[in-house]
Amino acid sequence: MDGAVLWTQELGAQDARWIHMNADHAETPAVLADLLGDVPPAIRTALLDEDTRPRVVPAGAGAMVILRGVNLNEGAVPEDMISLRAWLDGERLVTLRKRDLRATDDVRATVVSGKGPQAPGGVLARLAQRLAERMEPVLDLLDDRVAAQEEAVIEQPDPALRRDIAQTRRRAIILRRYIAPQREAVRALLDADLEALGADERRLLIETGDRMQRHVEDLDMLRERAQVVKDELANALADRLNRNLYVLAVLSAVFLPLGFVTGLLGVNVAGVPGTETPGAFWWMTGALAVGAAALLVLLRRMRWL
Repeated sequence: MDGAVLWTQELGAQDARWIHMNADHAETPAVLADLLGDVPPAIRTALLDEDTRPRVVPAGAGAMVILRGVNLNEGAVPEDMISLRAWLDGERLVTLRKRDLRATDDVRATVVSGKGPQAPGGVLARLAQRLAERMEPVLDLLDDRVAAQEEAVIEQPDPALRRDIAQTRRRAIILRRYIAPQREAVRALLDADLEALGADERRLLIETGDRMQRHVEDLDMLRERAQVVKDELANALADRLNRNLYVLAVLSAVFLPLGFVTGLLGVNVAGVPGTETPGAFWWMTGALAVGAAALLVLLRRMRWL
């Protein structure tokens, strides 16, 4: 439904609720103040901040948790990550988002069906896990893209690949900028002494933290591979340029002396040999051909060819 509160989901635990809100709605600050009146105002303000980074801030019996998920909305780029802001305590989980986030829909579907968690801590742990799972296809696509670039550099180096490689590295850098703090946020959530997180929730968070660690390592590897591809492309293009310059140098070595001779004989002054001799042109042409052949033989013996 439209409005500040997108949905309120009753959980199986006694009096437990999951309230999902639109952080950009005009009424959200007032509704949030009513829902979290016992929470420090600084926490409520942080939940509505325009720019957020993944982190955990314990406060009393609860904690503010900010996570990020890849943007899988139509027409969006995955690295334009969407923040999920949450307040967790023993009786409620209040989550807020500014744009649609598919992970929340995934988790809510399992809760409604009765197959998902039925306590606020369990819902948050499942959300963190689902956010990490949603990242995997994006990282796989980046890996495939780097592999395609590696193959292209080997088969047919093209200067146009520079832009494609730079874009791939940029995407990996942006994703890592948010995923690495999220790994630390999951660890901080585990370290927080929250009654809302039982043994099952902690096991799930440990697994999620390990998955986030793998994501960070994969992104580091992708950046390094992209840098190697960039270096290989630069070397291949430099080799091509050197080959072209070498050919030009050889041609210059052959034709420069011939050009000097023809230029000397072409001056418009008296006394040029052969001007009155029939067939002098063909004799001169033959001499130039012999000279060119001799230069080629010399270059061959000098191992320039």
